[in-house]
Amino acid sequence: HRVPARVTVLGPAEVAATGAASVADVLEDRSAVFLKRYGPDGLASFSLRGSGASHTLVLLDGHRISDPQLGQLDPTLLPAVLLERAEVVHGPGSAVYGTDAVGGVVALRTPAADRTTLRVQAGSGAFGEQSAGGLLAGPVTGVPLVATFAADTWRSQGDYLYVDSPAFDPEPRTNGVTRARENTDVRRGALFGRLALDTESRHAGSVAVLLTDAERGLFDFAAAQEARQSDRAARLWADHTVRLGRARVVSGAAIQWASLRYQNLRIGVDSDGRTRLASLQSRVELTQAVAGGFWTGTVGGQVGTGTADHPNLTEEAHETATAVFAQVVADHGWALATGSLRYDRTAAASADSAGAVQALSPRLGLRLQPTPWRGLRLKASAGRAFRTPTFNDRFWAPGGNPALRPERGWTAEAGRSLDATPGPARLAAEATAFTSRLADQIVWRFGQFADGSYWAPVNVGRVRTTGWEVSASARL
Repeated sequence: HRVPARVTVLGPAEVAATGAASVADVLEDRSAVFLKRYGPDGLASFSLRGSGASHTLVLLDGHRISDPQLGQLDPTLLPAVLLERAEVVHGPGSAVYGTDAVGGVVALRTPAADRTTLRVQAGSGAFGEQSAGGLLAGPVTGVPLVATFAADTWRSQGDYLYVDSPAFDPEPRTNGVTRARENTDVRRGALFGRLALDTESRHAGSVAVLLTDAERGLFDFAAAQEARQSDRAARLWADHTVRLGRARVVSGAAIQWASLRYQNLRIGVDSDGRTRLASLQSRVELTQAVAGGFWTGTVGGQVGTGTADHPNLTEEAHETATAVFAQVVADHGWALATGSLRYDRTAAASADSAGAVQALSPRLGLRLQPTPWRGLRLKASAGRAFRTPTFNDRFWAPGGNPALRPERGWTAEAGRSLDATPGPARLAAEATAFTSRLADQIVWRFGQFADGSYWAPVNVGRVRTTGWEVSASARL
């Protein structure tokens, strides 16, 4: 890869080989992403290098899709039929992508077929599991457009047997009572459509829409038949690329509407939260050939806004974000060097907020080929990352803290990769050592306050993370 970092790439063949139903299952099966699951069919979140769910940035066709209120994304809501390619970038990515890219970046790509394509899949399993989906793509007659349409549906009863140990059991030979889980049904569906320019001119572009709808029971030993959650989202995005000699101008816009409804009749809760994200970004890339290689320079900017409406949020749950960035890549074959720098400014519309959050994120990287043999490469990089507080962190009532400082930290890593093809076999291995220092980590604590007892977020100090990532594969 043309970056001095650890990157896992899953193409169409790897995605299809998993036979997975959701994006969560694909990445859990074929990458080093750790998936935190709350029950077999319950909520899930990403984690990279020991970081939290809000420290992993998720992109869909280059656009941010994490919930601004929660600061994370449930990947079980995205069906695998919508996934053409996935790239997992390990380590900080704030120098390129901005906030949240502390542990890593998960970049998802939707199908963009350039020829007539038809895929159909269906499945059935235990505990009421049923699934069906398909994709149809091809040129539109009479106009220079390629259309792609995909649909998916999946459901499960999830009534697994379990041993209820605390229950009274008159039989001393067994430990607890065997029961079937209740309120564990899951239903989700998705529709996807894209129109892309099919032309030989210097212009290329597309517009896409994704609709998702899910509902599930949230199993709990104390309230097995009470809690339920529904998630709905509509995402619309467009991208345009124009080539001007050695330069390329890439622009994109996206808007996302999402709602999350939580019901628990036992405690009398029925809340419906709604969020909106909108962003506009553009960058200019210029490639120049030099002796023995080429240099690529990129400059660009981004502006975005986010809002949230929830019964437990104050009315100031609104923010605007702007950013400018630059990157240089010098590739000379045996050596590749990268330098990135990004400035972000996020302002919340609240009289209690402690001013705008500003962050400067640099990153340097180097990849070397120490021998004439191209199969051995050394990599090293260091960069700064940050995460701004979420809407829940700042505006939740009670407990929200508008004066929270953003989390900031440094990460350094070094490693080597080996890719050999002795005869008909292919051997690949990679090892990476990393260390990070994160300051002002945000943690929710329970405490006694003047107006009662409740959970509230605070900046607790510094967190150090050190680890190894090792992978190896052989193919014959």
